[in-house]
Amino acid sequence: MKRINFSNYVRQLPSNMVLEYLAGVGSSKILTNGVYEKITAKLYDGNYIGTTLANAPKDVKSEIFQIYLCGDLGKKFVSQPLKTKILKTFLVFEGIDENSDVLFAFPDLSPLIAEYFAQNLKLCKELSRPLYFSSTFLSDFAIISDMFRNGESKICTNSAYSQRWTELLKERCGIGKLLNTHEELQEILDFVLEVSKSCGAKFISADSKITLLSNAEHLLEKIIEGANANLPRIITNFSKCIDFQFLCSLVGNKEGRVKLDIEEMDEIAEKIDFSLKFFHWCGLIELSNSDGKQSKSARIFQIKNTNFTSFENGHILPDFNVYIPIGVNPRHLSKILYSTKICSVDVIYRGRIDRKRVEEALVNGVEEREIIEILREWKVPQSLQTTIEEWIHSFKRAFADLPYIAFRNDVAAVIASHAQLKENLTPIDGYTFFKLKEGEENSVFETLGKIGFDLRKTNDKPTLPLEKADNEADVPCKFNKNPMFDIKQEYILV
Repeated sequence: MKRINFSNYVRQLPSNMVLEYLAGVGSSKILTNGVYEKITAKLYDGNYIGTTLANAPKDVKSEIFQIYLCGDLGKKFVSQPLKTKILKTFLVFEGIDENSDVLFAFPDLSPLIAEYFAQNLKLCKELSRPLYFSSTFLSDFAIISDMFRNGESKICTNSAYSQRWTELLKERCGIGKLLNTHEELQEILDFVLEVSKSCGAKFISADSKITLLSNAEHLLEKIIEGANANLPRIITNFSKCIDFQFLCSLVGNKEGRVKLDIEEMDEIAEKIDFSLKFFHWCGLIELSNSDGKQSKSARIFQIKNTNFTSFENGHILPDFNVYIPIGVNPRHLSKILYSTKICSVDVIYRGRIDRKRVEEALVNGVEEREIIEILREWKVPQSLQTTIEEWIHSFKRAFADLPYIAFRNDVAAVIASHAQLKENLTPIDGYTFFKLKEGEENSVFETLGKIGFDLRKTNDKPTLPLEKADNEADVPCKFNKNPMFDIKQEYILV
């Protein structure tokens, strides 16, 4: 939900309420612009907020902290007496309609609230047992995009992600080691789709899977370009469970690591745990369990600057196995997937060079040079390089100088059934190839171009056919402008 600043909020409250609770009893019976300005200035005074919170009951302070921590998501309430106490501090506001009984924080008061609560945060000298897979978002993104491209993104009949799909994340991606429930990993897949579409990527849902139609390598480049610019904003907007800017304000310039005790936040503890791990994966924080225990009662973290410039190369063994460090250059990882299938992840990614992978890359327009160059950079054994070159030669020889065109399995059926192409194309069983009718090559290519296929070679494509994402329209803020408070006096609005 779009939140509202306090100065705008207070001007839309009933005048009796403003004069009763904010202007000071007996100070005035007339509500003027000057009174509004004094009220706003008073709330923007850190001393006033500090005094208000210091005098508030413990349960009220705890809830206000959680509301500000939740940011745009807000926190739902079922206890009316406690909600009334919190609203009377005028440090939060209540939504309406679908957000009824949800309390939200004022973004302009957030730094002042954080300054008060930061005094009570515990500091730790070091992370006892830092979690693995920090800043591995880009590497996992390359692997997940590859799965989208190769038809491994299984969905159910109701378009929900299948259990097998999230199990693949557990097997192959670092995020699958940080988060292990089907529901949490579904959110990660939503995030990958959201980020991809924000960069203009195109997907198609058909045959019980979601397939990436855009060039995965160019898409990764788009993501990397935005990694130090727009990506942090997209990441924090997606999480919504924690206001990352509030988290940063809490930590400030404190030395050492901060311990966030969530033992008293039962209602949102799981959401906080998810968000902290999500931020850790994206490289915004470095996270550790408290005392090295797998407990959700406390989290130790530090804010960190994302750094994608220091990378390690993988190791290719003569037995076709590939060992890839989690600190791999994501660009290299994306290219090594031309020939390698990721099989598992532990403290490293483990892959295996596969002939079918090489042939699929060739079908999708990847040139032999691109496949071999990355293998050489990773110091592939000469015997293995020779084997891969023989695979490529064998594949190219089978179709050299013949009028054939190839498509991925997921779109071949569409091509084969197209009315204008049926007479000129003959599907070849065993591979996704069509034989062109002699003399009709230009007609076929022209028709394919009209229905959306780009038949140029990869190197001939100057730009990725990504769409520009439309800016989301601002959603009007809807909030409860008449909280149920007791009003003792009558006032005049002018």
